[in-house]
Amino acid sequence: LKPFVARTVYPFGCPLALAEIETVMTGPLRAESVAVDMFSRLSSPTDSTDGYESSSDEELLCSVPSTSSTVSTACSCSSSQNEIARSRKKTIRNFNGTLMTRSYIRPESQEDLVEQMQSMRAMGRPKKIAVVGAFSSFAFPQMEVGNDEASPEDVNCSELPHAGTLIVDMSLMNKVVSLDKDQSCVTVEAGISWESLVRFLKEHELAVENLSAYTKVTVAGAAGTGTHGSGSNILASQFLSMQIVDAKGQLHCIRDPKLFTHLGVLGIVSTVTLRCVPLFYIKQSCYRFPELAMLENLFGSERLMVKALEENFSMMLRISIKDAGHPVLCFLRKKAVDGMDDIHNETFFEAPLVRGCLSNNYGGRQSTEKTTLTDCYDAILPDHSTLSRPSDAPMPYYQGEYFVPLADSLEAIKAFLMQAKKNASFEKVLPSGFKIRFVRSDDHYMSPCTNLPRTPFFLAFQLSLYGSYHEVDAVLKDIEDGFQHANVLFTSHWGKCTHGGHAEINGHMKDQAELFNEKRAMFDPENCFLWENSELGKLLLA
Repeated sequence: LKPFVARTVYPFGCPLALAEIETVMTGPLRAESVAVDMFSRLSSPTDSTDGYESSSDEELLCSVPSTSSTVSTACSCSSSQNEIARSRKKTIRNFNGTLMTRSYIRPESQEDLVEQMQSMRAMGRPKKIAVVGAFSSFAFPQMEVGNDEASPEDVNCSELPHAGTLIVDMSLMNKVVSLDKDQSCVTVEAGISWESLVRFLKEHELAVENLSAYTKVTVAGAAGTGTHGSGSNILASQFLSMQIVDAKGQLHCIRDPKLFTHLGVLGIVSTVTLRCVPLFYIKQSCYRFPELAMLENLFGSERLMVKALEENFSMMLRISIKDAGHPVLCFLRKKAVDGMDDIHNETFFEAPLVRGCLSNNYGGRQSTEKTTLTDCYDAILPDHSTLSRPSDAPMPYYQGEYFVPLADSLEAIKAFLMQAKKNASFEKVLPSGFKIRFVRSDDHYMSPCTNLPRTPFFLAFQLSLYGSYHEVDAVLKDIEDGFQHANVLFTSHWGKCTHGGHAEINGHMKDQAELFNEKRAMFDPENCFLWENSELGKLLLA
């Protein structure tokens, strides 16, 4: 676990909109992107050894607005004026402030992206390419982060030492391309957020099959890491096709579902076509188990567990670490007949139904939690059950996530709690306990829930971690050690933090990785999107 800065330099001679936005901290890890100065032209190429180098502010400055304006990462830039937003410190950060990039290009359409990639290729640039969407990942396993140098701005960040790396920010490619109601599918640009897509489909009485728990992430970005959202399938399982632009600026269409968990190494995903369904409602029933032991009968029978999962849209558990007996809140979600469907079973495995709202105090922060209710799917599926946003965080914030086969569920939970009992810092780093979701296995090559024999579902241990990255790293190490000592097979989320590294933890996926790499090399034979010594490079190129 080590935060880093992805630093790039200017690709001069390219008319792409380039944005550099300073992150201004307005509270404990609450960030607003503020455009400080506006510039409208790029300088000419230099002969620097980096290949790209910026000119001084005086050379770039054309006009400065009288006041700074707050903008979001989905703001629009005028391609005709080729505006450049430039900050005092020339950095943007991901939403927990642990990853930064110094500069990036922002294509506004697929045509723009193709044209500019072809232009840069003609100049022999860039050597390496990385893509960001909402910049919500906590890890970029396809990028090499060795030889880190501490950032003078933040000791918890470090510089990515790769001159000539191009960061492509997809946040302006955020539009709906087409809607085909007859075929029940929608095509969108890769940088559209799930939140925006849901809003558009709702206007047409339509919905996505499954929704990200954090809806501000992009459609292509979240799906590309194997993220599963709030349903029981990974988000990419609803994809029908996606278009990518390779390092040469060539356009490809991918229809093989096994490649939809793309990890950012096939190329730049430009558009995605995915299934849509009629707008639906969700009925959420919340049950309180005074002790975790009450669930052992359910966990002890794979037949009973699969039956419960098949009967519901999704199921989530929140397990307390600090309270005696480790009480559990269980959230069962079913598709409702309509918004008035308010009939709930009064018990679930002898646990009573909870109604109303719960008041919680996690790490010194008060929060109100919804329990039993019926509403439109987009009002329930986004996660509300724990502290999981930087605006709520009482201290620096990270995420980790591990996937365990259903057959190993009891052993994995016991191993986790045994480590928590040994290490008092678990209560500090995980003040809201931990969540377990249940995710259906799939056949994507690089999904963390890729098919294993006789494994219909995986448990996803979702962790919202608070503290310095050294404290967080120590807890992650204990969790991974506990799973290993209990002989529990587990994988890690590609976009979240680990201690042992994605290559080592997901090493048992080597056969799947080999198949994926054969396909990947067809699109990126020069490894422009994959650092050879990165965590993912170690796995794919071994």
